[in-house]
Amino acid sequence: MSYTILVFTQHPLTQTRLAQDLLTALRAVHYESLCQQYGLDTALIAPTLKRLSIEQSRGAPLPYFLFHYREKSRPALIVSEWKDMAAWQVRFLADKGTARPPVSARAFISKAQAVYGVALEESQLTDLGLLLAYEIARWLTERGPGIMLGVDGVWYRLNRHQAFLPMC
Repeated sequence: MSYTILVFTQHPLTQTRLAQDLLTALRAVHYESLCQQYGLDTALIAPTLKRLSIEQSRGAPLPYFLFHYREKSRPALIVSEWKDMAAWQVRFLADKGTARPPVSARAFISKAQAVYGVALEESQLTDLGLLLAYEIARWLTERGPGIMLGVDGVWYRLNRHQAFLPMC
């Protein structure tokens, strides 16, 4: 089974150094405290950071990044970008049709200029994949600016300290 975190942003992230900036941000995360929050083994941090790399699509119909953080033979995190609203609406309905956005999120969603999906497999929920997926989503949400729908079906915004706050 796969899971997707969706980030709806006011502006597409068109930086030429997007992948490198995100990789730099991921290397600066305080993994020890986040592993404690997520209930993950801190022994996974060093091998994850050693393998952390980004592969960017070239000429694909939908731009995407592969975030490798474990052996290349294992699935990577996939970050996709949709600027075609019909495509993301279909994806949204297919993946998250039961997660009705709260009123506070609906106006934002209708004005979104880009949607980013951070996809992960079930096996990635128990290693640092889930933590990395949420850190990628946090970075995208902060840069967008944006809001996100987590794998738990909850809509979030960031507060001024970049912490996730559920939207009502």
